[in-house]
Amino acid sequence: MKIYIDVDTLNAKFWDTALTYDEGEKSIPEDQILTENGPTQEVDESKPWVRWSISPGASKRVTQGNTKLFKNLGTAHFEVFIPKGTGTATGEEIRDAMIAAMADWRSEDKALRIYKHDATKGQGTKECHQLNAVFYYESKREA
Repeated sequence: MKIYIDVDTLNAKFWDTALTYDEGEKSIPEDQILTENGPTQEVDESKPWVRWSISPGASKRVTQGNTKLFKNLGTAHFEVFIPKGTGTATGEEIRDAMIAAMADWRSEDKALRIYKHDATKGQGTKECHQLNAVFYYESKREA
């Protein structure tokens, strides 16, 4: 199974997405982006920051015979953190930009697709509000 191809494809889409706010006037700088298995870094919690992670899930063989085609399911999690006292509109704008880029998206090779997403509010931290988007994906790839 080639689950790593799904992870690489989703990460490439994430890094190609403009995470803008204030009507496109500002964007999240790279030092305010945390990624799973990325370098350990501190973020400035007085500014908006985001976290991106991918969780591959179930994998099932969907063909018989010589062709070994697998259906893979998983989720990608996008979390936006906004300093308390500033409201959540900025976070909603950032989250909505990611949803617009990912909703119903299909990879260039057509093997991977986002088939559903959810938008929620999270627990946050002592200093920040948290807004989330969860993207549900499936792929069909040969082993």
